[in-house]
Amino acid sequence: MSFSPSASFASPAPGPDEQVAATGSVRRSSLVGDRDGSSWGFNGWGDDDKIQSCPRCDAQFSYLFRRHHCKNCGGLVCDNCSKGRARLPNNPVAGKARVCDQCVVDFSEDHVTSVREELAMKQQIIDQIKRALGQKHEEGEANKVVILELIAEAAGEDSRLQAYLADSEGDEHSFVKLRDLIDEQWTNLLSSLDRASAKSAAFEVKCQEARATVAKNQAEEEELLAKKAALDVRVDEMEVAAAEREELQREADELRESVAQARKQVQELEMERRDRLERQAQRQRRLGLSFGTRGVAARQASPAESPQLGRAPITISTGRQDPLLQRRAPGRLEECRR
Repeated sequence: MSFSPSASFASPAPGPDEQVAATGSVRRSSLVGDRDGSSWGFNGWGDDDKIQSCPRCDAQFSYLFRRHHCKNCGGLVCDNCSKGRARLPNNPVAGKARVCDQCVVDFSEDHVTSVREELAMKQQIIDQIKRALGQKHEEGEANKVVILELIAEAAGEDSRLQAYLADSEGDEHSFVKLRDLIDEQWTNLLSSLDRASAKSAAFEVKCQEARATVAKNQAEEEELLAKKAALDVRVDEMEVAAAEREELQREADELRESVAQARKQVQELEMERRDRLERQAQRQRRLGLSFGTRGVAARQASPAESPQLGRAPITISTGRQDPLLQRRAPGRLEECRR
């Protein structure tokens, strides 16, 4: 039975070249008569030639049933008691060597212990991997939620997010499909960005045109403001002229009133003069009755020389038409219209 407890030792397993070199070295040592076990780390194997039987099974040694030594413990054994082959912990580069059955058992127990330790260690590693996988799964699920939220924000609807929250184990929410969906949304976003860039360029052109229009409007506004200032000055002058015209109109009204009063006085004087002439005529008529026929004949003979009796109108005039009476002075509204 062969046994290889390589996993039981901390020493690394030798490479193929090292094994060949070590095996050749052992064989050369045997050929030169190194029979005292020095090449294996032991001494006194030469004295074992005096022992006639196997110390383990009492089998008699002969020319055909030869003596052997365990390369692990160095004990003398026969071939039946040393069927095992194993890597030596003290000499791992020698490859597999003959060991006795007891060492095989010891190696087996060490191997079982080491296997148990390795299993316990592997179980710890598996538990750590499970915890790490669980954490990664949670992170992956959280990342899926973030990805679906971004997709919902980009698409403007959250149906996929709601479907994932309702059933997070479905195949339609795998990272591969999410990657394809992200690629699709990214392509759509790039297209939208291109369209937005084109709109932005067009809007910039419109903004430049609007700025030019605003500058033109500002220039026109400044020109209109200058005209308005000139018109304001003109309006102020017209208001001053209107105030003077009103003052002249008031004076003209006063003059008309004075003329009307003067005419009234003239009419009163004319009435008084007429009354006086009427009285004079009556007095003359009374005097004419007293003189008799002589007075009548005299009046008939010279009618042109006699004063004309009756009412005679008297007109007072300056010889020219009054301009204030010819037309009324225009008001402020008429002057503004002109």
